Amino acid sequence: SSIISAIGGGVGTDFALEDMRYGMVVIMVDADVDGGHIGALLLTLGFKFMRKMVAAGRLFWAVAPLYQITAGKKRYYAYSDAERDKWLKNLGSKAEVQRYKGLGEMNPDQLRETVFAIDPQRLKQAKTNIRAYEEAVAAYAEHKTNGNGNGDDRPVFHPVPLNEHLVQVTIEDIHAAQRALELLMGSSVPPRKAWLIERMGEEQR
Repeated sequence: SSIISAIGGGVGTDFALEDMRYGMVVIMVDADVDGGHIGALLLTLGFKFMRKMVAAGRLFWAVAPLYQITAGKKRYYAYSDAERDKWLKNLGSKAEVQRYKGLGEMNPDQLRETVFAIDPQRLKQAKTNIRAYEEAVAAYAEHKTNGNGNGDDRPVFHPVPLNEHLVQVTIEDIHAAQRALELLMGSSVPPRKAWLIERMGEEQR
């Protein structure tokens, strides 16, 4: 209930995009199994109680780095084992690797360089979208005052993620999360056992 109250749009069929306190909502969890589990639960919450927010493209997932690679005074970030190996190959033996256990290990500068990074072109587009939305809202209000228009004409805000690590969540993403939760936490044991055996085989290979 605290999350729903903080977002401010309401719940279910009564959810109103125009009542949201934020232009976009970002899920930030650790890049590990526990973080993925928490994120899946939050996706399900959004789908069940705030589906209009998801359908409008206003829910995002922040992809946190798994590794920081340091070479001298420069640092680089890897979001997968393959990307880490590529950096190590390019940087050679002078590189040092730190495996992040969670976002809490990252200092403000590291967060600004990753999940909070700002791409100038994306920022420019975001400002353009905001101006267009504000103009559309003003025009809508004027039409309503004059007795024209209806609720279906209400402008819709389209947020722009400010970096490539903010991924827009779709309805299909949430369906996938729900399937994963049912598989891993549901009452049916055989599918979960088969999934675990398959993953164990992948790790051994």
